[in-house]
Amino acid sequence: MPNGVHLIAGKADAMLTGARPEWPSADAAAGERKDDPLRILFIGQAVERKGLPVLLRAFEALREQVPAMLTLVGASSEEIAPLLLDDRGVRALGKVSEERKREELRRAQVLCAPSLHGESFGMVLTEAFAAATPVVASRIPGYRDVVRDGDDGLLVTPGDALALAQALRSLALDERRGARMAANARERAERFAWPRVATNPTPVQTGLGLDFHWNWLNHRPVLWTVVVALMLIGGAYFMLVQRRSPAHLEAPEGEAFAEELPPAVPT
Repeated sequence: MPNGVHLIAGKADAMLTGARPEWPSADAAAGERKDDPLRILFIGQAVERKGLPVLLRAFEALREQVPAMLTLVGASSEEIAPLLLDDRGVRALGKVSEERKREELRRAQVLCAPSLHGESFGMVLTEAFAAATPVVASRIPGYRDVVRDGDDGLLVTPGDALALAQALRSLALDERRGARMAANARERAERFAWPRVATNPTPVQTGLGLDFHWNWLNHRPVLWTVVVALMLIGGAYFMLVQRRSPAHLEAPEGEAFAEELPPAVPT
């Protein structure tokens, strides 16, 4: 059953109605940067695959250069304690309700998704777009299909804490760029919204809510793996059948035991 995302009211609607969004308007005149901290949001478990240790290292470097606040949804204080020497600016909320998660998405200025591998199509990224929140994510398969680098988010090398810190710092120092990305993210969310998912059955809808057009060229490694595996299985089965076939098990009459008898002794 195809899934979509609900466009989140609040920040996104404010951008459409002209009210002041979380990011200053991209059309606002450039002025001195406010001292408000950059509000970064992470949603996920405190496991290595999700890249949380990388994000925490990046944040420790970032907060020494620009005001910043990091909110963690899904990870508790106890889970991150061994990963942090100093928890200044870090809020660990642990598991929260769906409504609280949406509220945090509304409040955030950027969602950070530093996963190292193993992601499919990043439902959390589309949820951020629905809240007009740009994304800084790892450049991995799946995420690359959602984030348009430099348009509605930034893509960085997986596992590179320095590159992640620099990407976040660039948004903190360039609010107009952040506002532009927020507007583009809201526009991008329309592609993944329920109305479009429900009325456009042409794309293959994945269980994660993306209208993803199946392109086998993007999956050649997987296809070749399947082909090779099938060939190996087929070859093994063929050899097994050949070994068990009557042609190999039955010898002509009189020859089966002739080879086992010793040669006759002349008399």
